[in-house]
Amino acid sequence: MFLKRLMGKEDVIATLPILAAYPFLQKYFVKGVMVGALKG
Repeated sequence: MFLKRLMGKEDVIATLPILAAYPFLQKYFVKGVMVGALKG
């Protein structure tokens, strides 16, 4: 039981930086998808 809670906390800690950076990088991601769709 304790190990499952510990692993859950590690997963949250590993995900936080990605979630924090996503709003700032979203415009570049969308722009890349649009350019790829127009070229294809």
